Amino acid sequence: MSIRQNIIDIAMAERELPKPRVADYWQDVLTPQDFEGPHPPAWCGCFCLYCYHRAGLLLDAHWRVGHGFAERFLRHELVTNVQVGDLAYLQVTNTMLWFVTLWGATSSLSMAMA
Repeated sequence: MSIRQNIIDIAMAERELPKPRVADYWQDVLTPQDFEGPHPPAWCGCFCLYCYHRAGLLLDAHWRVGHGFAERFLRHELVTNVQVGDLAYLQVTNTMLWFVTLWGATSSLSMAMA
C-alpha cells in the first residue's frame, strides 16, 4: 500500500465513525502542555495532521495554538498537480480550510474536513 493510500484509508475510516473524535485528534497533535488549554473550535487542520501522524508522517510536527503546524511546510505558489493524500489548504475570506485530498485536484474540495 502506498503512503498516500494509507493516509486516505485513515481519513476515510475516521469519516465512517458516527461522531468525529475531535478530542482524540487534538490530544494527538497538541503538545502535552497545550492540550490542557481550550482547543480551537475549528479542527480541520488538526484532523489532517492527525491522519498524517497515524500514517507515520510529520511525527515531529505539533499544532501550535494560534499558529497551526504547517509554517515550515507551506509553499506559497499555486500547485496544479495536487495528488490523492496531499495536505492542502484554501484561504476563504478570513478562514483557512485544511483537508487531505481524497480524489486529486478535481473533486478534493468537496471533501474538506472543516
